[in-house]
Amino acid sequence: MTTTARHRLRKPIRILFVTTLLVFLALAVLLVATQVIGVLMLRPGVVTGASDVLLLPSITAAVVFGLVAFAGSYLPDSGPGDAQD
Repeated sequence: MTTTARHRLRKPIRILFVTTLLVFLALAVLLVATQVIGVLMLRPGVVTGASDVLLLPSITAAVVFGLVAFAGSYLPDSGPGDAQD
């Protein structure tokens, strides 16, 4: 892959990186917040229900984020002459 092609891929990968990071963090925060609310309300069904519903999507989002980050690590960083996106 040429350097020009790698530079063109940098922006879409960065957008995917930020998007998958935000999705993963949102799901994880929602999972933990729901479980904390369940603990404070003394409702074990809420805690296990949140885990049943949100655990797999959170893990999936984390895996996708990791793969995007791994792919992005192979793209060149901005040099001193490059304009920042």
